[in-house]
Amino acid sequence: MPMLAEAEAAETRSFLATQPGILAIDRWIEDVASAWDVAEGVLFRARVCVAEIAANLLEHGSAHPGRDEIKLSLQQRGPAIEVEISDTGRGFDPTRPATYSAAAEAAGGHGLRLVRAYASRMTYRREGGRNLLLLRVDPAASSPPTR
Repeated sequence: MPMLAEAEAAETRSFLATQPGILAIDRWIEDVASAWDVAEGVLFRARVCVAEIAANLLEHGSAHPGRDEIKLSLQQRGPAIEVEISDTGRGFDPTRPATYSAAAEAAGGHGLRLVRAYASRMTYRREGGRNLLLLRVDPAASSPPTR
């Protein structure tokens, strides 16, 4: 399956892997998608997915703030949004099944569960020292898990 960077008419931009960079990513997604005819819920879920993946990069991905980058490509696919997230952090495959325990539950892991719940499709590969994650967020994506 081709990644978004190869898709026609995709909006693409790079950001520094920093907390201000994550805030800029969120504003950029909202600005780009405001011109598209997508449901508010789809846009919200796409923004949450990207914010969670970017936060994981900063917290767990050995990102070097100010040096590492996060590159995003957005594409409207009918009522859905596809997002390709490419980063230079440590390799991590968020599509691998997670194992949850009481200790892990207390420590965190909620962000990736949100991403898995909100994304109707998620593919990952590591290539050229970069993580490449493709997410698709459809109107029919599920609600976040409840406790």
